[in-house]
Amino acid sequence: MVRELNLRFKLSIQQKGGVGIRALRRIFTQMDFNGNRKLDSQEFEQALAAFGIFPKKVELQALMKYYDTDGDGNINYNEFLSGLKDDLSERRINMVRKAFAVMDRN
Repeated sequence: MVRELNLRFKLSIQQKGGVGIRALRRIFTQMDFNGNRKLDSQEFEQALAAFGIFPKKVELQALMKYYDTDGDGNINYNEFLSGLKDDLSERRINMVRKAFAVMDRN
């Protein structure tokens, strides 16, 4: 349920030009209606609606929990980015491991 909702949200953001860090920062700032640099549940629900996603209360709560990794009841910008990123493929994981091995001196 959460992954499906999040995928719809990510696709909707991409369709509206949300590709790249600067565009995502702009989108996050627009969603932060009260300007406190965090999205509360109501702001997040309004933001989802602006992207054509209207989750049920239980779905919204699950999606908030997915994004709100520090459990403070809000979504900060880093949590927002983290929630939108895709999982690394096996190939990319191997590349990261190789790069780390080169940089790791001990």
